[in-house]
This record gives sequence, structure tokens and C-alpha cells, in this order.
Amino acid sequence: MLKKLMTLMALTATLSACDFVQRAEQRAEQGDRLYRAAMDDYRAGRLDAALKGFEKVVEKDPANASARFQLACLLQDSRRDFVGAYCAYREYLLQQPSSDKAKLAKDRLVTCEREVAKELAEKYSLAKAGVLLEEAEALRKSLKEAEAKAAAAESAQADSKRRIDELEKERGRLLAMVKGIGEDEGAKMRGPSVKEVRDLLDEDDDEESPASAPLLLPARDSAVPDEAKAEAEKKKKETEKSAVPARPDEYEVQDGDTLYGIAKRFYGNISAWKRIRDANKALISTDGRLRTGDVIKLP
Repeated sequence: MLKKLMTLMALTATLSACDFVQRAEQRAEQGDRLYRAAMDDYRAGRLDAALKGFEKVVEKDPANASARFQLACLLQDSRRDFVGAYCAYREYLLQQPSSDKAKLAKDRLVTCEREVAKELAEKYSLAKAGVLLEEAEALRKSLKEAEAKAAAAESAQADSKRRIDELEKERGRLLAMVKGIGEDEGAKMRGPSVKEVRDLLDEDDDEESPASAPLLLPARDSAVPDEAKAEAEKKKKETEKSAVPARPDEYEVQDGDTLYGIAKRFYGNISAWKRIRDANKALISTDGRLRTGDVIKLP
């Protein structure tokens, strides 16, 4: 059995390695004359003479694809030499892969393959030769499908890479936008200046913890009478109060407004921001951020 399989493999290798191309010089005129003579024999039914004529044409001019195709057909149909016909069809397809007879040559080549397999099965009693041929055909089909899937996967991978690059660019653009928005919001929500903080501390101490107020005031100058200092302080408060505009009951938040600014504008001191926040807990968040367009109460 092993010897038979080795013989089958040797015959298959012979089919794959066959080559009709010869190094003879092309003689166009002689080739044309021989081809016409062979065609005349073929039309007259002198198939043996036509077969020999086409063999001479191919021998003299290996590039004559038409003569090679006619030779292959005669070998297959007249002599039933499927091995020779197989080789001739292969050489024709190598020379003319996209001609009008290429499909016919491929179909006939497949027929020759099957006939050779059948002959081998009959000769060596290989009952599985047909099955092997079908399996080979199935493998060939699977290979083509795998190649198509690989090409589709490669295309999908390229599309995915392009999409990832686009998303990375969009991500960078959004990050830059968010950063810019954060800077704008930070500018709006920046705390008061050092002077305003000092005023806020002074005011808070006056309102919420009177006992600690003397710790934040400058040392008392014994040379200045208490009455004079009280009078100066009274005039200062009256001046600041007169500079504050009339305070409405409600106020619509404008773009760029902050609690500090509203308190300074309508109360004359930024420490009043707490009163505004406490009176508008439903609108003002715990961090004191305002929303443009909200109408807040001014207690």
C-alpha cells in the first residue's frame, strides 16, 4: 500500500512539474504555415495528422498559445491522454490567463484532473481516490475563503486604527476645550484679594465673634481721645453706606457675577456673601457658584 501511495505522489509531482516550453527560435512564417495546415487536417477529420501538426507548431514556436490549446483539446478528446492534455492546458493558461478561452481551459483542466484521479483509482484499486479529490477541492475552496477573510480582517483593522486616531484627536480637542473652560471658571470663582479677605475677616469678627474683635484691630493709641476715634469711625461708615447703591429685593445674575462681587456691590462689604447664600440655598450651590440668569433674593 505504501508503494502505491508513493507512486501516486510521484505521478502528482510529475503533473505539477510538466513544462512544454522549449528554447527553439520563433519562426513566425513557418509557424503560421504549419498552424494552417494542422487546422485543415482538423477540419477534414484527420485528427492524427492534426495532432502531429500542432505538436510541430508548438515545438517550433512555444509561444503559439492557439496551437497549444488545440493540441490540448485533441489530446483530451481524441487520444484521451489526460496527463498530456493537463500539461498543455496549464501552459496555455500561463501564456493567456485572461483570454476568451481561459475559462474553458480551466474547466477542461479540472476534468483532466478528475480523469487522472479516476485512472489512478482503477489502476491501483484506491477506492478513496475520489474522496481525496473531493477533499482537495474542499481544501482549495477553504483556502480561498480564508484568504478572503484575512483580507477583510486586514481592512477592518486598518479602519479601526484610523478610527482610534480620530478619537485620539477628538479627545485632545475636548481636553483642550475643558481646560479652557476650567480656566474661565477659575477666573470667575477666584477668591477676593488680600485686602478684601482682611475686610471680610474684620467684618466677620464684628458680626459673629465680638469678643475676638480687639485682636484684629490695631493697638489703641492713647494719645487720641476715644470720642474723636468714635466720631471718625462713624463718619467712615456713613461714607461707605452712602456709596452703596439702593439694594433691590431680587437680582438677576449676570455673566461674570460672583457672590463676593454682588455682596460688595449691594452691601458694601464682601462678608455679606454668606447672607445671600443662606437666603438662596435652593439656587446657590455649597461652593458658592452662581448660574447666569438665576434670580436671587437680596435679604
